[in-house]
Amino acid sequence: MSAETSASPESNKKSIVVLPFINMSNDPDQEFFSDGLSEEILNALAQIRDLRVISRTSAFAFKGKDVSISDIATQLGVSHVLEGSVRTIGNDVRITAQLIEVETDSHLWSDAYSRSLENVFEIQEEISGAIAEQLQVRLSDDTGAARSTANLDAYQLFLRGRYLYQTRGQDNVERSVELLRKAVELDPEFADAWANLAAAGIVYGYGLDEGHKALYAEGLLAAQRAIEIDPGHGFGHAVLGLILLGQLDWERAMEEFDLAIELNPNESNSLLWKGIALHDLGYIDEAIAVFKQAEQVDPVFTNLLNWLARAYEANGQIDMLGAYNRKFAELDPDFGGGTHSLHQLHLGDIEAAEEIARRENLADLGSDLLVEAMYTAMKDPSKKDQSLAALLDNADIASSYTLFPFLWRIGALDEAISYYGEQVETGRGLRSANMLPSLWSAYERKHLDHPGLPAMFEDFGMADYWRKHGDPDYCHVEGDDIECGKR
Repeated sequence: MSAETSASPESNKKSIVVLPFINMSNDPDQEFFSDGLSEEILNALAQIRDLRVISRTSAFAFKGKDVSISDIATQLGVSHVLEGSVRTIGNDVRITAQLIEVETDSHLWSDAYSRSLENVFEIQEEISGAIAEQLQVRLSDDTGAARSTANLDAYQLFLRGRYLYQTRGQDNVERSVELLRKAVELDPEFADAWANLAAAGIVYGYGLDEGHKALYAEGLLAAQRAIEIDPGHGFGHAVLGLILLGQLDWERAMEEFDLAIELNPNESNSLLWKGIALHDLGYIDEAIAVFKQAEQVDPVFTNLLNWLARAYEANGQIDMLGAYNRKFAELDPDFGGGTHSLHQLHLGDIEAAEEIARRENLADLGSDLLVEAMYTAMKDPSKKDQSLAALLDNADIASSYTLFPFLWRIGALDEAISYYGEQVETGRGLRSANMLPSLWSAYERKHLDHPGLPAMFEDFGMADYWRKHGDPDYCHVEGDDIECGKR
């Protein structure tokens, strides 16, 4: 992936990627600390308005890979690279850091710090200040001091918890929630820990079959607490927006996403989540624009590229669907997302589409029964009732995947709408919101004129949002009348 096709730097901004510092300690378990230190420096630099800072997902994408600095810089489209190492021995820490100017392949600055762990916050500030000075940009007055803690035990619990949350996987995220709870117990004024507790709880609850309501409630309180401590906490506002999206409170969710982006335009999660919300609501062009903005700071984030592929498909831009499929497939050949099989459907190769979908569902769900049922009806519409029964009988397999896309694709539209309502009623608002992009798929565009959709749009607040903010791309709202299907 070249810089031209991923994320060319904005002409008026210098750009930097903070690579994960290498853990030089004898204990591999200290990986959380070296990663955490790198991210803290990244977050401080991300507050600088005149600097484009690559978000964590892309910055850490090359960790452990044999890729040269120049190749990393080319793929991310940056002018500068910060790298370093961390060694902890008992209560002592040694940190080295160096700033590389990519064009000249020269070291603009380097330094080494040997301090006690209690001084790690000062080291982070010194490195951030030195980088800002070298790049001739002004370090923000708010580099996170209000969000951090003076409690070293709370800080290390936070770094471990955030590390596990970002590693993902249900077991890791469950442990992350436990550690972050302990961090805020030790320091109830630790805004960063509250915000990450909210995010980890939402991700953990999303993947649970039971117990999600309590985690979502805890997440809401945690996000609100982070913002109460620090009203300028961008990630806290982004997570609150995600929670409100799960409540289908479109208006307030968008307000929180917009505020999060205003506070920190270098943070890609708020941009991704806003783009998804716009896609949910059918504002496909706007979603693409926001996803592209996110791509500027997170150019090798596979999930973001997958969402861009989905949005381009919704607009009928099948060439762009294929292009973005190829981009994220190069980065992660095992990443699914469903857009590869969708591309084959647009190309008219239903057998290839089914083969891809089976492989992805086996990897994600451990079963291809849902795919088998769906493609049975797609290849032979006379077997729709048989396929519908098979889908409903195996609903438990879907879990966080949800049945909605399968039902919608085979034309079981009433059942799909009913299923959507049931998910909302059981507190599965986030899962429900993630079903909505299926409505706007170009491949299923013919379903948009289904007579049951207007009532669904009214019941779940979408129609009211459209009346206030304008028609989505493929529906027209006039008074109580909603017509969909054409642009």
